[in-house]
Amino acid sequence: MDFRSFKVGENLAVTPGDVVMQHEMFELIQYAPQTEQVWHRPILFVPSIINKYYAFDLAPGRSLFEFLVKSGFTLFSMVFRNPSPEHDHWGMEAYIEAIDAAFRTVQEISGVEDPHTIAVCGAAPLVVSLAGYYAALGECNIGSMTLFVAPLDTFGMTETPGLGAFVDPKLNDVVKRIVAEAPRCSTSSAPVQGRAGHASGEEWPAKPMRS
Repeated sequence: MDFRSFKVGENLAVTPGDVVMQHEMFELIQYAPQTEQVWHRPILFVPSIINKYYAFDLAPGRSLFEFLVKSGFTLFSMVFRNPSPEHDHWGMEAYIEAIDAAFRTVQEISGVEDPHTIAVCGAAPLVVSLAGYYAALGECNIGSMTLFVAPLDTFGMTETPGLGAFVDPKLNDVVKRIVAEAPRCSTSSAPVQGRAGHASGEEWPAKPMRS
């Protein structure tokens, strides 16, 4: 497949929206409403940190984002930056703080203290951890939480019939060795641990910054 034929904002990820926040680690897009009335509580979409947000906004008629805004929801989505070697210090704490910053921005823009959230894949454990942090502070910052393919129990996943069969013991040994040798996953070893989901070279979506 010739991936050069796909261009973000032209024939991929075309649901109308604007960048309303720029952060070192992500951009935040707010999607334009497509109904006369909208629900009170907005949604913050947190995509996988090792994949692209537009997997959920492929094309008109094949877009979760389009479905949500046409259903009357105010939708925000984080767009994570592809880390480069100079970002090797980004770890779980940094990503959780980035997601917290996105929540705070959604609260400020919408005026709603407890937006809904949808978190996907590797972002799900981070959002769950952030929800626990909010609970410890006595803050109700999340109205509801929906998790897609959330690896919350990775050990249990290896024991799951069917799913566990996809775990290559040889690859598992490699990953264990990488973790033992370094306290975090670097950009050089990330492809072994799943970073191959990133499209090379692209860092930000082709959407204009809202003035």
